Amino acid sequence: MLNKLSITTGEPGLYELSEQINSFVKKSGIDDGFCVVFTTACDAAVLITSFHDPLGHQDIIEVFRRIFPSRVDYRFAKESAAAADSADEAAADATTHIAAAAAHTAAAHSKSAITGASLNIPVRNGSMLLGHSEGIFLADFIGDRQYDVNVTVVRARVKKSSLVVKIPSKRHRNKIQKDNDTLEQIGG
Repeated sequence: MLNKLSITTGEPGLYELSEQINSFVKKSGIDDGFCVVFTTACDAAVLITSFHDPLGHQDIIEVFRRIFPSRVDYRFAKESAAAADSADEAAADATTHIAAAAAHTAAAHSKSAITGASLNIPVRNGSMLLGHSEGIFLADFIGDRQYDVNVTVVRARVKKSSLVVKIPSKRHRNKIQKDNDTLEQIGG
């Protein structure tokens, strides 16, 4: 069953989704499987990180700003500005605004492409297998947006099997030891 979260953001940053997603997992009734989390936005991403460190969340966004700064030399930004500029002379202020917004959007697209639009989280005994301080977050790289995050829980087809470990008999262990000794003598 597909579930949808609608997230309204403020500033660019990380927005925790763990509680809502965990609720979908519990309601699914699936004991073993996968929880698939996916955003349809190309200027946001979903990721797993610690929920204990809100300052670390700011660091993550800042690192992305440094790696992919908003600049007008992105091809996407140039094309958007050129299209707006060709409209007429009176739109010069609008063109500048469009170029700046396009540069910001182009940087966000790159951040999203690197981070990823989806997660697959194992589900075991009706719970997501996350570390003790891990949470699921939407990373908003633009700010002041409305995002849809789709969540589905898929049942795993588990084949019941048992693991059998055979311990070699004493006679077999002695033969293995003799073979190893022989290999050592011949330099193998």
